[in-house]
Amino acid sequence: MSKIEDALNKVKKSNPNGTGLQVISGKKRTEQASNSLSVRQPTDHHLINRTSSSKQIALMEGGKLFTNEELDALNIIHPESSNAKIVNRYRELRTNLIHKTNGDNFVVMVTSCQTDFDTGRSTINLASAFSLDESKTSLAIDCNLRNPSFNKVLDIDLPKGMTDYFEGDDVGADAIMFNSGIKRLRIIPAGQKKETASEFFTSMKMRGLMRELLDRYSDRYVFINTAPITDSADTKILVDVCDYVVLDVPYGRVTLNKINEAINAIGEEKLLGIVFSHMPPSPNIKFPYLT
Repeated sequence: MSKIEDALNKVKKSNPNGTGLQVISGKKRTEQASNSLSVRQPTDHHLINRTSSSKQIALMEGGKLFTNEELDALNIIHPESSNAKIVNRYRELRTNLIHKTNGDNFVVMVTSCQTDFDTGRSTINLASAFSLDESKTSLAIDCNLRNPSFNKVLDIDLPKGMTDYFEGDDVGADAIMFNSGIKRLRIIPAGQKKETASEFFTSMKMRGLMRELLDRYSDRYVFINTAPITDSADTKILVDVCDYVVLDVPYGRVTLNKINEAINAIGEEKLLGIVFSHMPPSPNIKFPYLT
């Protein structure tokens, strides 16, 4: 019996108020979970010549920033957070992701396998973990156009987003990129809610946007929030434009079969790891870390 299967069998009920986070490595099958990861070869946008981002990072500091108290209220990690354990979990995940990718910047998709489970906060927190490093910048993009969440997660109201970029020939990336209120982290919201966006994500404009965003800063890490991959054709399309995928699994609410279904949809070469979120404060089970 695998470690994941054994752990899932011990789960009696969900704990939506839990704030814990555990990470396991991704392999072809959940039954084959181990401490190693299969890292894919860089895609074409890694071949772009990138310039140093030190000056650009300084320019990103404009605008109002959340206070530590405001970040705590939003459940967003920060260096002085009272929940040091969860901050350290995300930092450890950041360190291991950088190690597994040899330090190159990349595009990571965050998705789930649980219907209506919102990965927006996990995406923002993962991006925040990277922006804690003063030499790095992060960009979080909300590509869950049917159920966008960044405005809700950050308690802000942004006028434009991804749908405006795709529908307006005169709308560039700068017009939809906003200060998040978190140091060195920019966000692109979803824009006007759309029921389907397959034609957007299969377009050359989407691939061009990814190339432009990575090219602008050499030390930028891009994180894409999506709908659950087991429920959305749009998310399956987005796998192709990302370098890696992190599967966010709500603790105690997903079966092993559902996790395997998501892994098969993602593919071995793209799956970077599995995050178990909303864990109880003191679970009796232990998951292996991403190492």
